[in-house]
Amino acid sequence: MNNFFDAHMVQKGISTWVFEIPKAIIQIIIGSILLCLYHPFYFIFSLLFLLIFGFVFINVSRQGLDLAIKESENKIQDVDRFEEIPRIIYSLNNSQFGNMDLLKSDDHVRGYLFERNAQFNILLRQFKTLIFLKSAVIILTLILGLCLVMNKEITVGQFIATEMVILIIVNSLDKIVVNLEYAYDVITSFQKIARAWY
Repeated sequence: MNNFFDAHMVQKGISTWVFEIPKAIIQIIIGSILLCLYHPFYFIFSLLFLLIFGFVFINVSRQGLDLAIKESENKIQDVDRFEEIPRIIYSLNNSQFGNMDLLKSDDHVRGYLFERNAQFNILLRQFKTLIFLKSAVIILTLILGLCLVMNKEITVGQFIATEMVILIIVNSLDKIVVNLEYAYDVITSFQKIARAWY
């Protein structure tokens, strides 16, 4: 089995897992704690938002991971097929079934492209959901903050500080979603490498 792609994906994606994802998670945790200090409503709101975010993306990421595995298997089949063609090129040229081999190769490539497009659609759906959630959070926190300022429960300076913290939390969630494609590729590569060894 050809594990060149898997080793490359692990090398490329592991740096994202080691540096970017933990940094984003730490920013989210510290930001949520900091929001709790300004007003309990912000803490409840951030917890509710994180729960909704987690629920939505866990459901979507399962589909993304399944499609990433199928896509990777089709890619490996394509590579194996293309590696086999030079070995049997003489028999293909002299055979009346040479077209059949070409049709098999086309079917393999079509399968890969279908899975790749499905994976892209999952990522696109994740990005659209993220944009909707980001917009909703920013609008709702602005409304909540304005209500708290009008009732004189927080000052204008606290309101601005909470909005900055909320933007940091939302941007950290954005980093996690942007790097989900690497997460899919790394998990798939680890599975295939483990399958090759056992």
